[in-house]
Amino acid sequence: MILNKLKSRAKAHDMRIRKHRNGDYYLVDIYTNTLAVPDHMTLDEAALWLDDLDKAQQ
Repeated sequence: MILNKLKSRAKAHDMRIRKHRNGDYYLVDIYTNTLAVPDHMTLDEAALWLDDLDKAQQ
């Protein structure tokens, strides 16, 4: 449930969340297929990044 909500939020910023083989997650730009953040993260950290992006968009 949390992952689906985060995926929807990431899509609003033209990103997607990908799961790494070690269980961590990445935010990836959908157009360039490159990392949008410096490193892998937990779902909580991804939510914080998306919170910052939401605030910047307002």
